[in-house]
Amino acid sequence: MKRFIITVLGSLLAFPVLAAVDSTQWEFSRDINTTRSGLTVVELDAQAFASMKSDVADVRIVDAAGAEQPYVLQVEKEVKQSSLAGARLLNRAYVADGGYQQFELDLGTTGVLHSRVAITTPEENFQYQIQVYGRNDGEWKLLKGGGVMFDYTNEGENIHAEQLSVLYPESSFRHLQVRIFSGSEFQVSTAKVFATKIRKAKDASYDVVFDQSVNEDGNTVIDIDLGYDQLPANKITLKTKEKNFDRPAQVWAQNDEGDYDRVYGREYLFRYDTDAFAGENLTLEFSDTSAQHLRVVVLNGDDTPISFSGATVSGSVRSVIFEAGDDEYELLYGNPRATRPKYDIERRLKFINVANASTAVLGVEVVNAEFVPVLAPFTERMPWLLPLVLVLASVLLMGMMVRHLKAVRK
Repeated sequence: MKRFIITVLGSLLAFPVLAAVDSTQWEFSRDINTTRSGLTVVELDAQAFASMKSDVADVRIVDAAGAEQPYVLQVEKEVKQSSLAGARLLNRAYVADGGYQQFELDLGTTGVLHSRVAITTPEENFQYQIQVYGRNDGEWKLLKGGGVMFDYTNEGENIHAEQLSVLYPESSFRHLQVRIFSGSEFQVSTAKVFATKIRKAKDASYDVVFDQSVNEDGNTVIDIDLGYDQLPANKITLKTKEKNFDRPAQVWAQNDEGDYDRVYGREYLFRYDTDAFAGENLTLEFSDTSAQHLRVVVLNGDDTPISFSGATVSGSVRSVIFEAGDDEYELLYGNPRATRPKYDIERRLKFINVANASTAVLGVEVVNAEFVPVLAPFTERMPWLLPLVLVLASVLLMGMMVRHLKAVRK
């Protein structure tokens, strides 16, 4: 039995020997500075993305002998584990003296772990502070103060953003009380309790060139240049000193023709600092893009345009994971003809604990002196040639027809 287990584990971590890579097809290389043998994670950076294919299909890892090493590309994603904890919704009431709508939730017993309350409501276009209390039989204990719930709906601009749940420290109280500081009666249709654990995705942030203007419609237009093409981006955080505003905003990305023809995200930006409410959202999340130029359009309506002082762009970290041995390794990229490789490690990775992997750092980028550039097709290198040939052929054909007609008349 022990021999069987050792054999299975060995097969999971053993990788087939692959052929040597023709290095003349890759323009760039960087040393992979490993710290020990075993499963290794290498984070790709902006410099690498700038010279890779947009789908990262041209990445290769080779050892000192130039032999190709299997790897898997990993994209960081937020992981949310959530399970419903059954609870009865009770005692919905508006407390005029406190200016809040309250409701209570009874989980039926103590000892059930929970950490999030989510509601549904027909109300639209609001933002309120939230407090969550818990107890068993004694006094209410504050679990969360300063939480925020909001809904922004603009059907005309097809923009909807909401946050109708609040996280609080993990608790085992049987009873919960939620206070929504709405200033008037607020309708809560349903409320549910969850045990929720969230592992945030690791982001990579980029330095950007920032420019803003106001267009003819009175909207604030923010143009952002990431400096490199191919950088993966899905989040923009804006900076401003202004307060007490909420505006819908759109995120656009420039296509290969230089046009901003697609909206990648719609969100609401807001910041309030008043006696009744304090909170903000200055981050725009949008669909993944690798465009170098992004544009944010803040719809000001009839209000004074907001002035922003800067922006930070970030995207989910992308890494390559491979099994390092007692050897030296290089990362190769910059091959426009390369296709995405297929390795067994992609299927085997689910049996391996990546959390125990070591981290390696990329060295300085080196340009391959032996790189053989890929020549564009003949018609692309000389786009004028085909039209010229067609024109000459047409002239020649017309000349032949004229000569033929003259010969017939004679």
